[in-house]
Amino acid sequence: MKKSLLAAISPCPNDTYIFGAWVLGMAGDLSEMRTRFVWEDVQTLNEMAESGGADIIKVSAVQALKLDNYEMLSCGGAFGLGDGPKLVARPGLNGTPEKIGVPGTLTTAYALLGAAADFDFESVPMFFHEIPDAISNGLVDAGLLIHETALVYEEMGFEMILDLGQWWKVRSDDSPLPLGVIIMRKSLGRDLFIE
Repeated sequence: MKKSLLAAISPCPNDTYIFGAWVLGMAGDLSEMRTRFVWEDVQTLNEMAESGGADIIKVSAVQALKLDNYEMLSCGGAFGLGDGPKLVARPGLNGTPEKIGVPGTLTTAYALLGAAADFDFESVPMFFHEIPDAISNGLVDAGLLIHETALVYEEMGFEMILDLGQWWKVRSDDSPLPLGVIIMRKSLGRDLFIE
């Protein structure tokens, strides 16, 4: 009898690439498994993992460290080499931001911001792709950008307040910044993908 799996990933380009062959049925033995894929934002994936809602799931690195019923796989992680989340605002922000749009409170980006910020702020959780509009429309004073939005913040007209990739680089002696990892439910057993 074929195993049936639920795999939950984000729609970001690296997840699409990592899982592409499997999703398209071109991954050899993996294609023989009945696998249903769902695509969600990073905060929703972190919440799914917390409740045990998927067999294989991409989560924030900081979230993976908290989960006892999953184990990290040795492939498919996302790491920054001097790059990482960026705290940005509209030009001309006076002082420090009081309200910051964040891509969820279970994310590595949020944990980094909490460690790096030397000021108090109110977190406003939202989907990562909604943060730029929230900044532009004045719903928040600043935003914590991840994924592709962190790469093009200047084109969107924002100024950087804090580069968390550089903050990590300085404090970690230039170690890679673990951003996201793929985890698998321990109950599936280590031999699921290895025969």
